[in-house]
Amino acid sequence: MRLKRLELQGFKSFANSVSLEFGSGVTAIVGPNGSGKSNIADAMRWVLGEQSAKSLRGQRMEDIIFAGSDGRKPLGMAQVHLTLDNRSGHLPLDYSEITVSRRLYRSGESEFLINKQNCRLKDIHELFTDTGLGREGCAIIGQGQVDTVLSARSEDRRVLLEETAGIVKYRRRKEEALKKLEDTNVDVLRVTDIYGELLAQLGPLQKEAEKARLYLNLTADLRRVELDCHSLAWRALQAKKEKNEAGCRQAKKDYEAAQAHCLSLEASSAELELRISSLEEKKEEKLGEKARLRDDFNEGLHKIQLYQERQKNNEARSTQLLRLSEEKSLELAKLGKEADSWEQKLAEIEQEIAAKEKEVLKNEALTKELALNLEKTKKRVNQLKDDFFEFMRRLTERRNFQRTFQEREKAYLAQLRAAEENCAELALALKQLESERAALKNEKLAAVDTLKEILQQQKNLAEEISARTAALAEINREKNKLEARFAQLDSRLKTLKELEAGYEGYGQGVRRLMQNRQLAPLILGTVAEIITVPEGLETAFEVALGGALQNVITETEEDAKKLIDWLKSAQAGRVTFLPLANMRQRHFSKANRALLNMPGVLGTGEELLQFQEKFRPAINSLLGLTVITADLDAALALKNRLRGFSRLVARDGSVVFPTGAMTGGSLANRAGLLRRKTEIDKLAAEAADLKQEILQSEKKSSALKKQTALNNECQAELQEKLLAQKLKEQRLSERENQLKEEIARGKKALLAQKEKIEDLEAAFESLGAEQKQAAAVVLELEGEEIQHRGEIQTMEESLADLEDGLLTARDKLSSHRVELAELNGRRENLAAQKKNTAFRKAEVERFMQEAALETTELAENRQFYCRAIADIEKTNAENETARAELREKLTALQSNLAQAKEEQKAARQNLSAANKNQTSKERALYKLEIESEQLAKEEAAFLETLADEKLTLREVTEREVTEKKAALKKQREQLRRKINNLGLVNPRAAHEYDRVKERCEFLEAQLSDLKKARQDLEDVINEMDKLCRTKLLKAFEQVRQEFQRLFARLFQGGRADLVLTDPAAVLTAGIDVLAQPPGKKLQNLLLLSGGERALTAIALLFAIRKVNPTPFCVLDEIDATLDESNLGRFAQLMKEFASDTQFLVITHRQATMEVAHTLYGVTMNEEATSQIVSVALAEEV
Repeated sequence: MRLKRLELQGFKSFANSVSLEFGSGVTAIVGPNGSGKSNIADAMRWVLGEQSAKSLRGQRMEDIIFAGSDGRKPLGMAQVHLTLDNRSGHLPLDYSEITVSRRLYRSGESEFLINKQNCRLKDIHELFTDTGLGREGCAIIGQGQVDTVLSARSEDRRVLLEETAGIVKYRRRKEEALKKLEDTNVDVLRVTDIYGELLAQLGPLQKEAEKARLYLNLTADLRRVELDCHSLAWRALQAKKEKNEAGCRQAKKDYEAAQAHCLSLEASSAELELRISSLEEKKEEKLGEKARLRDDFNEGLHKIQLYQERQKNNEARSTQLLRLSEEKSLELAKLGKEADSWEQKLAEIEQEIAAKEKEVLKNEALTKELALNLEKTKKRVNQLKDDFFEFMRRLTERRNFQRTFQEREKAYLAQLRAAEENCAELALALKQLESERAALKNEKLAAVDTLKEILQQQKNLAEEISARTAALAEINREKNKLEARFAQLDSRLKTLKELEAGYEGYGQGVRRLMQNRQLAPLILGTVAEIITVPEGLETAFEVALGGALQNVITETEEDAKKLIDWLKSAQAGRVTFLPLANMRQRHFSKANRALLNMPGVLGTGEELLQFQEKFRPAINSLLGLTVITADLDAALALKNRLRGFSRLVARDGSVVFPTGAMTGGSLANRAGLLRRKTEIDKLAAEAADLKQEILQSEKKSSALKKQTALNNECQAELQEKLLAQKLKEQRLSERENQLKEEIARGKKALLAQKEKIEDLEAAFESLGAEQKQAAAVVLELEGEEIQHRGEIQTMEESLADLEDGLLTARDKLSSHRVELAELNGRRENLAAQKKNTAFRKAEVERFMQEAALETTELAENRQFYCRAIADIEKTNAENETARAELREKLTALQSNLAQAKEEQKAARQNLSAANKNQTSKERALYKLEIESEQLAKEEAAFLETLADEKLTLREVTEREVTEKKAALKKQREQLRRKINNLGLVNPRAAHEYDRVKERCEFLEAQLSDLKKARQDLEDVINEMDKLCRTKLLKAFEQVRQEFQRLFARLFQGGRADLVLTDPAAVLTAGIDVLAQPPGKKLQNLLLLSGGERALTAIALLFAIRKVNPTPFCVLDEIDATLDESNLGRFAQLMKEFASDTQFLVITHRQATMEVAHTLYGVTMNEEATSQIVSVALAEEV
């Protein structure tokens, strides 16, 4: 197995997708500080399962995601793919290439994959267990972590050797076995406790069956006494009912009279409200008009003050203008005299300038004439010299031509050959440029197609993002609706549950019983609590059960008696109890049951309800002979044929009794106990469904958000590709233009070379003739040389005389020009002063004109202000009169309003008293109605009780009771006391005994199996300990020997050793490291220098690698503290180990780079993201 590839995207500084290919041997990663080299080691540690953010040089795991920079936005995901070559089968997977991937989203979600298949973090840990790449191995040494091998606790170093020995998987299996052993011990203890408890129950169960027979006899006597009690109770109930009906009629009349009186008072109060409202509106209108008049009056006063102030300002301005006009008149006369003076001075200076200019012109003509002569002489001298130089050049050329004829002949031939070669090279280069141009054109067309494709992808992705955003918004809207509906349902459900928990709607006795926690063990629940009614039959069962819904169910009569005693002592009211052990069950005969299949018959109440089986005696006693029908017609049809029923109840609540009596009509629309329970169940189910829908919405929203984030990242990638493609297209265009220019230049150069060849060929042909002519020309030219030299000397002497005369004339001309410039300066100064005086004079004249106009305007303003002040004073006087009239009207309105409010106050007091009287009458009527309803429930409960006991009302009413109620109660108490003295009676005691015995035998077998399993686990643990001890000792000795050898090699002497802290307990002992560098005593590792500690740690790590070679090893700047000599030995050692292990080394040291086969450079660009540059060095090395 070897490391093949590492791919990073969004991990720390690697924002862009980066891929590193690894070959065999040593791969070095270099780069400046802060460029992101160590992030590569962190990425490998992270993808192999590192869970500590601190180990990855961060505070939180989200810190590994690219956080953005000045030039780039942050990313939402980081991912790393590590590809391994598994052709050797080193890893236990049937793949030749294995890619381990890990992703982390900024939301905190993470994914682990093996060959693109989702997996767990545990799967990755198990995959690399005992390969040297696991969590306990040191295959990746981070920056500054090499010293941790020595500074770690001795027990931690033992864990490192466990990875080397390959026993980590055994240690983990042992830990799992120990956990199973602990669970088995807990199970043994629990089963033992249950077994002992069941053994203690077997004896008492035999005694309980004997009580059942005595219990049945006492129950028959109790039934006769209770029949007499029923007769007395019916008579008392009817008397109460007649008294209540009379009270209800009178209370209703009183309430209706009070209600009519209240309505009359409310109408009067409403009329007063309208009247007061009208008066207040009129008052507000007058107050608004009054405020407007007051504002107009104040505004008039303000304008008067403003106009008066402006009048004062006008008068002051007029005075100021008069004074300034007088001053400006004096200044104007003064400026006129000053202008005349400047005019005279300018005339004088003009005369001086004219005389000076004549002298300058005269000198300029003389100087110009001298300069012209000098220039002609210079030109003649220069012409003579140029002719002489040309003469000498021709003479020299002829002389040189004679001397260098053969050399020139060879040179011509060489130039001709070179020109022909250049011509051939240029032709070949042109051909290559044309080929490159054609290829470039094709590449450019491909680039344009790719650019169009990327633009189309961007458009499609943008549409997809828009669609997903719209879908997300729609899901969020639906989710908000669902949450609002859920909150509404939850509020209603909580309210109903609070009512249910508080037993609202129950009688006082039932409510107090159920709310007393001390009595809870004796109570199994009320009838309403234990049953579940089919939807739509709530009304039928509320009528069928009536007051029996509040009956309390107990296990035995003894429990019921205790509860009755508590009710008596607490004065908490009366409650009907249903002891399950004593309830008699009643059923229809087979013939009668066949009638229940008639049309419209739904079944017996017992059959239609849902309840626990243990409550069947109670439900049967209440509803066993009660039949539920679809409507009243079906009940009447069944009544004529069915025998032995207690009542027939229709779906709408109508009742048919065996005696022929019928009850029906409308029912008050109130939520009964069963309806409330049904509503609670319905609301709970609906709330659960809504919650699931909300969860589904959240999942859909989360999935859409994740997909949108991925789409945004794809959009960013496409944008980068688009930019890269545009840059590529631009680059191709620039290269194409460059090729055009190069081809043009090449053609031009080729043409020039061909012309040069033609010129060289012509020159070579004329070279021989020129050689013969050159000899004759040289003789002639040498005679002319002396004549040229004498002529040049004569002309140079004349030139010197002309230069001296010109210099004298120029000095004189400069002096005259300076004097003329001074005179011109004086003239310009005088002209400026004259101009300034004229400007000042014009300013004064303009000011006087403006002052005259402003004086006229001020006079007109004074007249306007006087007229405006008079008009405003007149308007204010009229305003004051109108305000006085409004004050009188407001006084009258306020008086009427106060009177109306007093009347309203009295009307409200009368209405309040009437309302209190109405409320009092209403409460009295409501109390009587409640009492009537309670009596009706008691009557219905009484009739139900008779029906349950198969008694008719006639039998009860016609029964002659001779004994007093107190005597009957005493007999009933005696009988109940005897029954209670029997204690708990269990008619199923024998069945319970057999069940408990069978359970004891089963638990005994289970206990035996658990003890055997515990012994098996202990044997497995002992075997694993023995195997781990042997392997660890062997690995320790091998590492110890290699460590001693490598230490001596790296230090070139000295000695080192590994020592177990407790040889007797190898699996828990620590490992101490002893080191003695050459020339030093054996000392504590903390006293070693930084370089010595690093070299010792390297010796230990390489010793471990020697014993158990890992596929690859990552070393992050572990050579930073080594000097050059130690660095060389370390590099040589790493080079030797590279035959079995791939090394990925992050370094700044040149010696380490020299042994590398591949070199990766890491740089940081302007966007603060890391980039990779690779160089293969294997061939060069």
